Amino acid sequence: MSIDAESDFFERIRLGTAVKVAVLKRSPHAVSFIINFCFETDPEVVDDIKVWLAQGFNYSLSFVLRNIDLEKFKPGVDPSLVLRMLHTYSEGFMAKAQHQPDLDIDEITAEFYQCLNMLRQNLYREEFL
Repeated sequence: MSIDAESDFFERIRLGTAVKVAVLKRSPHAVSFIINFCFETDPEVVDDIKVWLAQGFNYSLSFVLRNIDLEKFKPGVDPSLVLRMLHTYSEGFMAKAQHQPDLDIDEITAEFYQCLNMLRQNLYREEFL
């Protein structure tokens, strides 16, 4: 199934993550490039990078939320807030990777999937579990 055809919020994130991880595994140096890019502090480019990263996040937000089945969520759950939380979680891993370049991407991904499953169990209505 294509990512765009998936209407389950958490499954769509999982599928997108799997694609990103596959790309990173094929291009191991991409990880350090992305980390260096995201944490660049050069005053000449830092504002442009912030804009670019914000645009990328907004695209991700609209992509993940497009045509998802909102009925699966318990009342009061804001999927965009959940996505922002997951984004912040991912930023934490990137910050950690900046100082620990030997982090195992499979281990990180497995933990991320555990978090997705935990969130699904707690944020979806019981009939959709």
